Amino acid sequence: MSEDCLYVNVFTNNPDKNAKMPVIIYIHGGGFTVGSSAACIGNALCSLHDVVLVGIQYRVNALGFFSTGKDTPLPGNIGLLDQVLSLEWTRDNIAAFGGDPENVTLLGQSAGAASVHMHITSPLSRGLFHKAISSSGSGTNLPLVKEDMSAERAQFLEALNITETDPAKIIEQLKELPAQKIVDVQFDTPGKQLFVPTVDGKFIPKHTTQLLKEKSFAPVPYITGVNFTEEGSLLTLDFEEGFADGLSRERGISLAKEELIVAGIPTNKVDQVLEALIEVYKNEYGMDKYFWSKLVSNILADNNFVVPALNTAKAHSDVGNATYVYLMSQQLRMHHDKEYGKGVKQRPDFCVADHSDDLNFTFGNAFVDAPIFNESKFSDEEKTLSKQWMSMLCNFAATGNPNTADCETWKKFDSKSQHYLSLKHPMSTESCMMQNRVDFWTKTVPEMLL
Repeated sequence: MSEDCLYVNVFTNNPDKNAKMPVIIYIHGGGFTVGSSAACIGNALCSLHDVVLVGIQYRVNALGFFSTGKDTPLPGNIGLLDQVLSLEWTRDNIAAFGGDPENVTLLGQSAGAASVHMHITSPLSRGLFHKAISSSGSGTNLPLVKEDMSAERAQFLEALNITETDPAKIIEQLKELPAQKIVDVQFDTPGKQLFVPTVDGKFIPKHTTQLLKEKSFAPVPYITGVNFTEEGSLLTLDFEEGFADGLSRERGISLAKEELIVAGIPTNKVDQVLEALIEVYKNEYGMDKYFWSKLVSNILADNNFVVPALNTAKAHSDVGNATYVYLMSQQLRMHHDKEYGKGVKQRPDFCVADHSDDLNFTFGNAFVDAPIFNESKFSDEEKTLSKQWMSMLCNFAATGNPNTADCETWKKFDSKSQHYLSLKHPMSTESCMMQNRVDFWTKTVPEMLL
């Protein structure tokens, strides 16, 4: 294993320095722990549209986000500084690939989407991009940005048998260890994310939630959105036995309490909040054998994605930034029909559009012949939706407005109307995404905690 990962993949259909095509920089996800730009295959997107796509990489895990503390030799966020370096490289070199360095859009998914939001709020990234798209992620997701990493740092150093307390000496001892041993600490610590962005006083001058409240962010057009069943179903499906068949009431309540504590609910309020939450979700989708699975799934989704995305959208629209919101709710047949997904994992029907499903539409995977797709196939509806979605994203990258002549009108989001695009075939315009659930987390819970 090596830290030598700072490469970019550039896709273009016209490497003429005079072409001045809009540029999209893609930042991959992976929880700041894993991931690479390999999933960013721009063949279809750049064949169908005059854009230049740049897939970047950055250091993750301890190599990218270990910190010895603010105002020390290693304040953290190395992975985010890697991203800034890629933005600077794009500014200086993209014209050679037909791109316009004065028309750059950031596009990120999951941790990459949170990264995009952090670039919007960071003084170090100003002027390096002109529009932004966050798919399933926001810097206001509290567990993803920490002000104090001392507990995680202590656990990490203890696992490596490092007892030194002086930051400079800690760094020297870490340099003597194999990179694989350093990275493996995270994977040997199940259930806890040790390495995330931190308030360093430079790239992240204050917590991103505070920067949002202060309206301290770049005045750029912004798209943000989530998938219907998001991380909740995907992660719980992969890591919790029995999720797909329906969790028992006992197990569902146990997991729900754990997630409420992670979400910041005080332990003495957990039972009260959970009781009220059960009623909200019961009214939302009824009581069936999958209720407890959906309950846990939606606690994760609402706190990590839905509410942070809408809070971010409201802040941007309130200061006059053109803001567009979407909800991906197209269920991929490959995950529910073995004829379409011979080589992919099948999911229960209550999983609609899960975390990362949208990337299939964003990059036009239906039109790319690559082994990475595991013999998956796409329906005609999915192909049509993908073409429409790519057109919207590319028009946004070119002009700051996603609307095209052959697609549903995508109305701007504002705090009053709360318009959003229902991203399924056929598309439609809706208002007030998941209103009852959002109101519970943004209004009812704060009142309970008084």
